[in-house]
Amino acid sequence: YGEAEPLFKEALQLREKVVGKSHPDTLSSLSNYIFLLISMENPKTAFRLLKKMEDRLFSRSFQELYKTSEDRIRRLFLKNISDFQDLCFSFVKKYPEKEHIRYAADVALRWKQVYAEEYAFQHKFLFISDDPAIKKLREDMKKLRSQFSFALYHKDQHKKLPDLMQALNKAEAQLRKTARSFKSELQAAGKNTDMVLGKLPENSALIEFKRFYLKDFKTGKAISQNWAAYLLLSDINAEQQVFFEDIGS
Repeated sequence: YGEAEPLFKEALQLREKVVGKSHPDTLSSLSNYIFLLISMENPKTAFRLLKKMEDRLFSRSFQELYKTSEDRIRRLFLKNISDFQDLCFSFVKKYPEKEHIRYAADVALRWKQVYAEEYAFQHKFLFISDDPAIKKLREDMKKLRSQFSFALYHKDQHKKLPDLMQALNKAEAQLRKTARSFKSELQAAGKNTDMVLGKLPENSALIEFKRFYLKDFKTGKAISQNWAAYLLLSDINAEQQVFFEDIGS
């Protein structure tokens, strides 16, 4: 591991210089470097870089979720987000310190909000807009979804599924492209557990569940697909208000 560390670091620095710090390829290199640091039992540096990786993901999120029209790049970026969360939750299972637990809960909360925000904004934009082009897009997507659903449940229509999926992806890309002029930033970027705790009713709690792949830091492979749970307690006098636990598969 000691001999590999400078090579991983050099590869990361090279990608940062060539394609930029927030490019999906650079984020993949950063993830690999964090993975190596955890294997080397260097949690302090790994945790610092985990937070840096999330900052970079958020800096790129608005562009990828709303502006990019290239489906391959969008899929790669979404994989970066998924890999980051798997890495983060696996890290917390290995190093369950209070600071790490709170951060893991923040991560689960923030990225849930990102997906919800994207869906809610696009749904509202699509179904409320009076723009003729958006109305046409709405009808086109409605028709395509109906055709896709029909083909999915009728074996003799399965050959149409790839073309219908491609058409749907193209329509969704057009929706994101059109929506970009109506949205300037992601509101979820500043969300954290402190904000949620402050709004919980007295003597109450919030529990959420998140599916993730538990990673083996020695082999680099997923051990199992598990459920993680985070629990927030409203009691400000409690010894601990935030809990994060891997509850298994």
